[in-house]
Amino acid sequence: MENGSVAAWVTWEPYVTSAKAEQHVRVVTSGRGLASYQRYYLASTEYAKAHPAVLNTVYNALETQAEWLKAHPAEAAKLLSPLWGNYRYQL
Repeated sequence: MENGSVAAWVTWEPYVTSAKAEQHVRVVTSGRGLASYQRYYLASTEYAKAHPAVLNTVYNALETQAEWLKAHPAEAAKLLSPLWGNYRYQL
Protein backbone atom coordinates (compact mmCIF):
# COMPACT_ATOMS: atom_id res chain seq x y z
CA MET A 1 0.00 0.00 0.00
CA GLU A 2 2.88 2.31 0.73
CA ASN A 3 3.94 2.64 -2.91
CA GLY A 4 0.41 2.43 -4.31
CA SER A 5 0.72 -0.99 -5.96
CA VAL A 6 -1.86 -2.53 -3.60
CA ALA A 7 -5.24 -0.93 -2.97
CA ALA A 8 -6.48 -3.23 -0.19
CA TRP A 9 -5.12 -5.93 2.12
CA VAL A 10 -5.83 -8.13 5.13
CA THR A 11 -3.56 -7.80 8.16
CA TRP A 12 -3.39 -7.69 11.95
CA GLU A 13 -1.95 -5.54 14.69
CA PRO A 14 0.42 -3.76 14.89
CA TYR A 15 0.24 -3.31 11.11
CA VAL A 16 -3.30 -1.93 11.26
CA THR A 17 -2.32 0.94 13.51
CA SER A 18 0.83 1.58 11.51
CA ALA A 19 -1.03 1.66 8.19
CA LYS A 20 -3.69 3.97 9.61
CA ALA A 21 -1.08 6.39 10.90
CA GLU A 22 1.41 6.27 8.04
CA GLN A 23 -0.68 5.55 4.93
CA HIS A 24 -3.99 7.05 6.07
CA VAL A 25 -6.00 3.93 5.27
CA ARG A 26 -9.37 3.17 6.73
CA VAL A 27 -10.50 -0.12 8.25
CA VAL A 28 -13.26 -1.56 6.08
CA THR A 29 -14.22 -4.34 8.52
CA SER A 30 -12.71 -6.63 11.12
CA GLY A 31 -13.08 -10.25 12.06
CA ARG A 32 -14.49 -9.30 15.47
CA GLY A 33 -16.58 -12.14 16.86
CA LEU A 34 -15.30 -14.69 14.34
CA ALA A 35 -12.14 -15.82 16.11
CA SER A 36 -10.09 -15.20 19.20
CA TYR A 37 -7.71 -13.07 17.14
CA GLN A 38 -8.51 -9.96 15.13
CA ARG A 39 -8.06 -9.64 11.39
CA TYR A 40 -8.63 -6.36 9.59
CA TYR A 41 -9.46 -5.58 5.99
CA LEU A 42 -7.96 -2.27 4.88
CA ALA A 43 -8.37 -0.08 1.84
CA SER A 44 -6.82 3.24 0.96
CA THR A 45 -9.20 6.18 1.29
CA GLU A 46 -8.77 6.86 -2.41
CA TYR A 47 -9.73 3.29 -3.35
CA ALA A 48 -12.65 3.23 -0.91
CA LYS A 49 -14.06 6.44 -2.38
CA ALA A 50 -13.59 5.26 -5.96
CA HIS A 51 -14.89 1.69 -5.47
CA PRO A 52 -17.53 1.54 -2.74
CA ALA A 53 -19.41 -1.24 -4.56
CA VAL A 54 -16.32 -3.47 -4.52
CA LEU A 55 -15.86 -2.95 -0.78
CA ASN A 56 -19.56 -3.65 -0.23
CA THR A 57 -19.27 -6.89 -2.22
CA VAL A 58 -16.24 -8.02 -0.23
CA TYR A 59 -17.91 -7.13 3.07
CA ASN A 60 -21.10 -9.01 2.17
CA ALA A 61 -19.15 -12.07 0.99
CA LEU A 62 -17.15 -12.14 4.24
CA GLU A 63 -20.32 -11.84 6.28
CA THR A 64 -22.05 -14.63 4.32
CA GLN A 65 -19.06 -16.96 4.65
CA ALA A 66 -18.73 -16.21 8.36
CA GLU A 67 -22.37 -17.20 8.88
CA TRP A 68 -21.79 -20.45 6.97
CA LEU A 69 -18.63 -21.24 8.96
CA LYS A 70 -20.41 -20.71 12.27
CA ALA A 71 -23.35 -22.89 11.17
CA HIS A 72 -21.16 -25.70 9.75
CA PRO A 73 -18.02 -26.01 11.91
CA ALA A 74 -17.30 -29.66 11.06
CA GLU A 75 -17.56 -29.04 7.31
CA ALA A 76 -15.47 -25.89 7.66
CA ALA A 77 -12.77 -27.85 9.53
CA LYS A 78 -12.68 -30.47 6.76
CA LEU A 79 -12.30 -27.78 4.11
CA LEU A 80 -9.78 -25.63 5.92
CA SER A 81 -7.55 -28.16 7.67
CA PRO A 82 -5.67 -29.14 4.47
CA LEU A 83 -4.98 -25.48 3.79
CA TRP A 84 -3.56 -25.01 7.27
CA GLY A 85 -1.05 -27.84 7.27
CA ASN A 86 -3.20 -30.98 7.14
CA TYR A 87 -3.99 -30.87 10.82
CA ARG A 88 -6.52 -33.36 12.06
CA TYR A 89 -9.81 -31.72 12.78
CA GLN A 90 -12.01 -32.56 15.75
CA LEU A 91 -15.12 -30.84 16.94
